[in-house]
Amino acid sequence: MAAGPAALSVVTSPDCQSGVFKGPGSARFGGGFMLRRANGSSTYSCAEVNPVTGSCNCPAGYTQVGVGQGGWWSWSQWDYFYYSQICIG
Repeated sequence: MAAGPAALSVVTSPDCQSGVFKGPGSARFGGGFMLRRANGSSTYSCAEVNPVTGSCNCPAGYTQVGVGQGGWWSWSQWDYFYYSQICIG
């Protein structure tokens, strides 16, 4: 069972450098992963692993940040909800 998603985050004043947005300071990137939750459930599972850790978590010393969420619509209901997470150090 995976831990729940982090709250969505908004970068308030990124700087664009050579087409890449960089936040304040010198944040390090520790990969990303996706969590899934079935409609009506409070349990999260790992939908896509973080290639850095091989599981749905962040490396030690990195913070999990929610960057997106969506769902899978089937017939007349939402079947699954997905939560994109990145790891910032």
